[in-house]
Amino acid sequence: MRTVRFAVCFLLAATAVWYAMDRGYLKTRHGDLPGKAAVVDQPTTSGASLASGKVQPQNQTGVKVSSAASLLTVSAAEKNYDAFAQCLAKKQVVMYGAFWCPHCADQKKEFGSSFRYVHYVECAIAGQPPNVQTPACRDMQIRKYPTWVFPDGERVEANLTLEKLSEKTGCKLP
Repeated sequence: MRTVRFAVCFLLAATAVWYAMDRGYLKTRHGDLPGKAAVVDQPTTSGASLASGKVQPQNQTGVKVSSAASLLTVSAAEKNYDAFAQCLAKKQVVMYGAFWCPHCADQKKEFGSSFRYVHYVECAIAGQPPNVQTPACRDMQIRKYPTWVFPDGERVEANLTLEKLSEKTGCKLP
């Protein structure tokens, strides 16, 4: 029975890792030497590091992972894009989206907690079919999500990388 539980847990964990890697939550990182794992430093809020399978106190700037586990870089901490998102809002760049839209969710994740500063217009109405929009989105004739609208009237109906948004607006990335 223990073996079955272990196998099920292993399969669930492997599936979760695969899904996270596929979605970009985890990234592979290979060491410089064949068979050697890379040391990965990632900021963390916990101030701990994982090295050789043990949690050790660490300064507030990073997680150190060595061993085979370091083939995965955990995106535990995000960059602070507050100033970038505020710049987009100041320049009147608007993202139109829907709460049920997976592409919109991916776009929001790129900003992390800084998305709260992005001028975002929700087009979906809870409890309504997906084709029912808020008046603001109907008036702007939003057809796809996400849609970015720039002050010059240009529209981009797609996820945009932060680099592309920076290039189009002149807002600097951290």
